[in-house]
Amino acid sequence: MTPTAPVPPSPSGVQVEAPPSTATAAASTTAATSGRTAATAEAIDGIGQAVAAGEGGAGSVGEAAAATGGRVIVLGIESSANKVGVGIVDDSGSILANPRATFITPPGTGFLPRETAAHHQSKITQLIRMALKEAQVTPKMLSCIAYTAGPGMGAPLAVGALAARTLALLWGKSLVAVNHCIGHIEMGRLVTGCADPTVLYVSGGNTQVIGFSDGRYRILGETLDVAIGNCIDRVARLLRLPNDPAPGFQVEQLAKKFEEEFKTKHQHANAPQHPPLLQLSYNVKGMDVAFSGVLTKAEEAVHRMHSQQGMSQEKALTCTNEAAQMEHAQPEGFEITRGEIAKRMRTKKGGGISRNTTNSRKPARGNTAAADGDAGQDREGAREGFRSSSDDDVPLTPEFICYSLQEYLFAMLVEITERAMALCQSTDVLVVGGVGCNMRLQSMLRQMAARRGCGMGGMDERYCIDNGAMIAYVGLLMFKEGSTINPSKSFYRQRFRTDEVDVTWRKEEMRK
Repeated sequence: MTPTAPVPPSPSGVQVEAPPSTATAAASTTAATSGRTAATAEAIDGIGQAVAAGEGGAGSVGEAAAATGGRVIVLGIESSANKVGVGIVDDSGSILANPRATFITPPGTGFLPRETAAHHQSKITQLIRMALKEAQVTPKMLSCIAYTAGPGMGAPLAVGALAARTLALLWGKSLVAVNHCIGHIEMGRLVTGCADPTVLYVSGGNTQVIGFSDGRYRILGETLDVAIGNCIDRVARLLRLPNDPAPGFQVEQLAKKFEEEFKTKHQHANAPQHPPLLQLSYNVKGMDVAFSGVLTKAEEAVHRMHSQQGMSQEKALTCTNEAAQMEHAQPEGFEITRGEIAKRMRTKKGGGISRNTTNSRKPARGNTAAADGDAGQDREGAREGFRSSSDDDVPLTPEFICYSLQEYLFAMLVEITERAMALCQSTDVLVVGGVGCNMRLQSMLRQMAARRGCGMGGMDERYCIDNGAMIAYVGLLMFKEGSTINPSKSFYRQRFRTDEVDVTWRKEEMRK
């Protein structure tokens, strides 16, 4: 099957929903986790009854083919993290519907599995109805039901798995268990047209560089500790950035603001080409990366910024009070001007705060600068002209921290991706996953690919972040290969590696 450009979804394709109440989340804790309680059974049974109302029996796979003139149509359910989505695709590669809902939490907080599962339970019926209506498809026309079997958070995964199993049993359809990671890869190949790319998969729970070999997607390199999305989210929580639409998006916007303001202030002839960077940590080990070091340095910078802001406010208040006391406490006939008071109160450079020495290591690899601040040379795949900065050069602000964090993290990713491309002799690089829709990361990958004479495939938030269409599409590929499971034996797993799945639909490439 030759993938075609997908039909853009309706405006309902991206939805942001308010979080459920704490009471609702707590009430559904057991149901979301085990999927065995009466409450869960009642909720899932309601899914099938509500959606199938007025449709009659859904019919068999043969009846589905007859109803659609032989066209294969698949409904997919995604629920591995804080997004729940339902997608419908057909065997022409067209995306017929792709609505989703996102669980949003207050700034400075993350999302707990039980509360996320409660949100998904409250939205999934509505999303199934919406997808069927938008695609103008009835249950009779569906060939199979696909769902995310992992990896992901257990309770949210259970919601999608139970919903898919229920629909398959009620409607008499085949069931397909889809690996979430492969869903991202195949959606990227479909949308961008990259046939055999080196894949950079970056999301809240995954950081992998992937290539296709011997019938499976092979992990060539990955994070040794923290996933990149988790790293970015943790810094965003410390900065108390909004989670709407996503903390990573807020970090991207602050970083962009810092760069734009820097360029506005430095337009003269001898101005540096690029903004300075905080001295963070740069850890690349072959084709693997380690983000815990840069995360620790970034967290230290946030704490230091908060400390400096607090001390500055306290010092300003103290100076004002002391100045007022001095004015009223002078002997009769003695006068002192405010300027003299300020001069006497003046402290050493830095406002009396001792110079920080915890971040005095050499600049990260790829960002080495001369003592006079001139730009140095970048490492492989990273942007040219990085300038490291001591903490006194630029005031610590959320924008400065976010900009530096992105530059370090993305430079590391570009380096290992370029090494993987050289190993695989790839002519294309494809970036997928939630972090993959970051425009700065796409720009850096595009520059690296251009230097190698290669192409770069990237997507926007409709298809890069978690969505039901990617699960439906892989479900379609697996269904055509006969990779279905009995609903009574359906499963979900929190750990489900990309390289555990036989990619049988690419068998023609293996024969070449």
